[in-house]
Amino acid sequence: MYVAPPLTTVRQDVLAWGCGAAEGLVAATEGRPFEEPELPAVEVVLRSSTPPPQWSSPLT
Repeated sequence: MYVAPPLTTVRQDVLAWGCGAAEGLVAATEGRPFEEPELPAVEVVLRSSTPPPQWSSPLT
């Protein structure tokens, strides 16, 4: 399914996020302390649905 204009979105590694969540749940059920996993960063994908920033001069 496509929309017009193409929508800005966030790209993320859902597999890595899911594995991190599962590891935390397993640690909790086994009584181990929770260690926050290193998760990949998310990426904003700008498309034509996002207008350019509107800069205003402080003098106007």
